[in-house]
Amino acid sequence: MSDDSRSRLARELLATLKVDHERSQRFRAINDQLDAADAFDREERAMDRGGSGMPRPGGRLTDGMGVASRVENQAKDGQGLAAHQKRDNRRFTDPVLRIGIFHDSYETIDWSLGGVMVGNYVGDLKANNRFQITFTVASAKAGAAYYAAQVRVIRVDPRKRTLSLKFEKLAQGAFDFLSGLQLQQARKRAL
Repeated sequence: MSDDSRSRLARELLATLKVDHERSQRFRAINDQLDAADAFDREERAMDRGGSGMPRPGGRLTDGMGVASRVENQAKDGQGLAAHQKRDNRRFTDPVLRIGIFHDSYETIDWSLGGVMVGNYVGDLKANNRFQITFTVASAKAGAAYYAAQVRVIRVDPRKRTLSLKFEKLAQGAFDFLSGLQLQQARKRAL
C-alpha cells in the first residue's frame, strides 16, 4: 500500500470517527433533554398534587399540553414566536414514514429527531399518553427493518385528524436510521 493510499485511508477513517463521535454527542444530548423533561414532569406532578393526590388550589390545570407547551406564552423572542413554538429539530416531509401504533398503521405528515406527526388519525389517544411505536420508510419493501421508540402524545387534533408524538426514548439504531434519512435529504438538496 502506498503512502498516498494510507494517508487517504487515514483521513477517511478520521472523518468517519468524527461523524460517529458527533452523532453520539447528539444522541446523548437528546437523552439528557428527555431525562430533564421527565424530571420536570415528575416535579410538576408532585407540586400539583401537593402530596394529597388532589390538584392544589390555584395549581396548573391539566390541559393536555406537553412540557414545551407549558412554557409561558408571554416569553417572546425577536421573531414574535412564543418560546414554546421554537423547534429544536428540523422537520422533514420526505421520505414519508410508516408508523405502527398498536395494531394500526399511519403515514407521517412530517418527522424529525424529536418526534413525528401522523395524518388520518382517528382514535382514542389523549395528550400525555405514553406507548411504543414502530416505524420504517413507507415505501419500504416487505421484510424491511422496523425501528421502535417510546413516545408521548403531544397533541391530538380531531378536526385535522393529526396526532403529534414526541420521542421519549429512541434507541441508537433508530436514531442512526433517522439521521441517515436526514443526511440523504441534505445530499439531495445539495445536488
